Amino acid sequence: MLATRWRPWALTVAAFVAITALVCAVLVTGGGLWDWDTYERLQFISVYRPDLTADTHVLYHHVMRAMLALGLAPSTSVVLLTATAAAAYVVLVAWIALREGLTRARLALVLVAATLGSPGLVSLVLLQEDNVPYLPLVLGVFYLLYRTDADDRAATRSALGIAVLLAAAMLLNISLLVVPLALVPVPLWWRSHRMRARRAAIAVMGTLVVYYAVHLIVFRGARIALHEFLPQALQLRDTTVSAPLVSLERGGQYLGGLRAVALDPSVHLMQLPTGVHTALVVVAPKLLALLYGSLAITTIRRHGVALARGVWARLDVLAVGVVAVAFPYLYEPFLVERWDVAWLGLVLALIVVLAREPSRWMVRLVIVIVVVQGLGGLVTLVHHRGHAFVDPRFVEVRAVGHELRARDRDPVLLPASYDRLLLADLTTRAPGRQFYLVRDDGPEVTCLGVYYLSEQPVPLVDVRAALARAQRPYLSPALSPRARAALTGAR
Repeated sequence: MLATRWRPWALTVAAFVAITALVCAVLVTGGGLWDWDTYERLQFISVYRPDLTADTHVLYHHVMRAMLALGLAPSTSVVLLTATAAAAYVVLVAWIALREGLTRARLALVLVAATLGSPGLVSLVLLQEDNVPYLPLVLGVFYLLYRTDADDRAATRSALGIAVLLAAAMLLNISLLVVPLALVPVPLWWRSHRMRARRAAIAVMGTLVVYYAVHLIVFRGARIALHEFLPQALQLRDTTVSAPLVSLERGGQYLGGLRAVALDPSVHLMQLPTGVHTALVVVAPKLLALLYGSLAITTIRRHGVALARGVWARLDVLAVGVVAVAFPYLYEPFLVERWDVAWLGLVLALIVVLAREPSRWMVRLVIVIVVVQGLGGLVTLVHHRGHAFVDPRFVEVRAVGHELRARDRDPVLLPASYDRLLLADLTTRAPGRQFYLVRDDGPEVTCLGVYYLSEQPVPLVDVRAALARAQRPYLSPALSPRARAALTGAR
């Protein structure tokens, strides 16, 4: 009896450990490019000061600092955080699917959709993006909102669970404040949705209580990111994109971000063959639009009334879903990571649909959609693991990094036109060196020093002095003769 009771838990732990190990192996041996924020935190985490700026990832960085205190390297800490979060996400998807009564075949379909079905999600994991750790938390929030509680006591427990998950997610990434904001209007429907309105009110208040309590007790002295980013969110202000909110340019960026999460992530400096690029960017979006349209029409025809009642009965889920789809339009629409909450809602919707005994035609449509989107995920994974479709600049920067480490070259002088993501990769993988960017497109040659990926002007005379003291400096072959002459003092 005891063995039977513990068997599911043992299998869950075993699956979590196995998936964590698999993701760690992919990340450690892949050797691909990472996200800009990943490079940045790998360099500044040793001198991290949460009291200087409003840290949007305060929990993430404190966990990293704790892992550093245990003797782990910064890169190892990021790999472990990414791998454990990815494993928790996959295990939670499987647990929800089994709890909803899916067969093994449909469980396999859901797992493929939840992992490879979004090339954008695959890229987030491979880039070791800081969004990955909150994926299981937000999926848990979606599922708790979806469930119908038996009574007020159960609804209160669910609300407290939502509050803890949302507070943790906001401490990992403050952009998740859009989820409690989406729940704020739900209590207005108190008469028609009494239990869900009550649960939403408790969840929003509980999220704030937990968020501020953690800041007061654990992160005392750290500036509170919510105070700086909540006004920006309420004003619908996007400081990263110049396109007006109501414009064709903004709409094009929105559709580009949607395509990126579903088919064609613009990461890793990928140079796809013409045929593959055409298939993912031109053909596949039209095919997916046709498939999703057919699926929507079929679903409305067969289950329209039941679907409308179910959606209205779960007003809180609808509110979060609408905000998740609208959020990328309002803030950084072209970035894959702004679409992850919407993708999590779609994964839960897929589980719910497959659990309601859909027709064979609907299941076949879902399979084709998963296959089409999964091809994009496979292309991304193959590129990262096998270095396929690689930009020649990527190969060049890795060769430069090898030379810097093998021959202990320092300082390093590169042209100011050097790609910044490649510069971040180079400075991270060849640490302990002074990097300078040389600009010779003006009347005089000028230099910028690179410090924790920030660039500051440096007098040319100081760079010359550094070169005079150096035993094995590295001057990029891409530097112009004029720049070299200015650096060496030659006429």
